[in-house]
Amino acid sequence: MLSLNKLLEMAKTDPEKQRILDKAISFFYCERNQDIENFIKNGSRGYDSTAVMLEEKGITRTYFLIDEDDFQETNEILAYFSITLKELEFTADISRSRVKKIDGISGNRDSVIVYLIAQLAKNDLYQSEIKGEEIIDRAINIIERSQKLVGGRIIMVECENNDSLIEFYEKHGFKSLQVNSSNGLLQLIRNYYK
Repeated sequence: MLSLNKLLEMAKTDPEKQRILDKAISFFYCERNQDIENFIKNGSRGYDSTAVMLEEKGITRTYFLIDEDDFQETNEILAYFSITLKELEFTADISRSRVKKIDGISGNRDSVIVYLIAQLAKNDLYQSEIKGEEIIDRAINIIERSQKLVGGRIIMVECENNDSLIEFYEKHGFKSLQVNSSNGLLQLIRNYYK
């Protein structure tokens, strides 16, 4: 696994590392979900990549899953995921007792801060070389290390209301919570509380 943050630091002083990063990003394809591909390939505000912009601004951390034996030669990303913090705003239909259980202290909260697995994707070119389970397990592992250091009670994912996606996340301990009114995505949470 290779952190985008580490690659960006190396690229500042080594033009060859910048070339490797640019090539790796250019060879990532996700035809089923153009937003996932666009996140690392297209940018705004003077950046070639949204992932790079958010990384440099300290908003997200993106991790590339690579074949460590071949990466120096091929510069190919097998999969990637991004993690950030997000304010989870509760909808009116979430009971106060469930809010209290999620928050840990009060049922009167309107929102809580959660770890968000913001992006999670395989490269279409390597579908058979990496399993979705490995990608999400690595993302959860990084969040769990952070949780031990700074706390936090919830991991969240947002996805389309698609049975196979929901089943995938539920298999990894996530439970449906609500639909995000701003983007229409289903919000699923996984907790650390008892």
